[in-house]
Amino acid sequence: LNPGTSLEFAKEVLPLVDSVLIMTVDPGFGGQAFLEETVSKIAEAERYRKEHNLNYQIEVDGGINDQTIKTAKTAGATIAVAGSYVFSQNTPEEQIKKLIEASKAGVKIEMIILAVSTIMQQATWAVLSAVLKTAISPMPIT
Repeated sequence: LNPGTSLEFAKEVLPLVDSVLIMTVDPGFGGQAFLEETVSKIAEAERYRKEHNLNYQIEVDGGINDQTIKTAKTAGATIAVAGSYVFSQNTPEEQIKKLIEASKAGVKIEMIILAVSTIMQQATWAVLSAVLKTAISPMPIT
C-alpha cells in the first residue's frame, strides 16, 4: 500500500494474503526519508490482524534504518526491507549489524530483506554470510 492508500482499500483481501506491504516512502527511487505518517497505517494493519484473528505479515519498505526499524516494529511490522541505509555507507557489514541489533529490542522483526541490484547480489550474500557467520544464499524471485 502506498503512503496515500488507505488500509480500507485492502481489507476485503486481508483474510486471503500472507503479507501486506506498506510503503513507508513514495515509491520511485531509493534514499528517501521514512514517512512518519505511515506509522498509523502499520498500527492499523496490526490492530485489524489481531481483531480478525488473521495471520498476515506486515512488511515495510522505504527509509528503513536502525532508528525507523524500531518505530515500524513497535507499530506492528514483522518484515523490513532495507536498501540505501545498508549500501550508502562504506561498511555494509556494520549497517547490517545495526539493523539486526535494532530489530532485537521488543517485538521481533522476522526478516530483514536487503534491496539490492543484480550487480550487488553476490557481494551482498558474501557480506551477510560473514555478518551472520553462516552460509546463506539468495532466494530467487520468479
